[in-house]
Amino acid sequence: DYLIIELLSRYPGRAISKEEIASKGWPERPDSTVSDQEIAQRVSRIRKRIEPGSASPKYIESVRGFGYKLVTGQ
Repeated sequence: DYLIIELLSRYPGRAISKEEIASKGWPERPDSTVSDQEIAQRVSRIRKRIEPGSASPKYIESVRGFGYKLVTGQ
């Protein structure tokens, strides 16, 4: 989870693709494919820890069909 937070915080406000999250968020699996569902599950766990309400995320926004971004300026 830490690696995903680190990646998103490195580029605040910029959408990070699921492919980039998969390649940098799972260093223990460099040669395998990480599913969109695995990424969504991990982002959901992160949201449960940091969001005031995970049903309406304030900090980690989904970018439909692409990936996620860390929201800034709120």
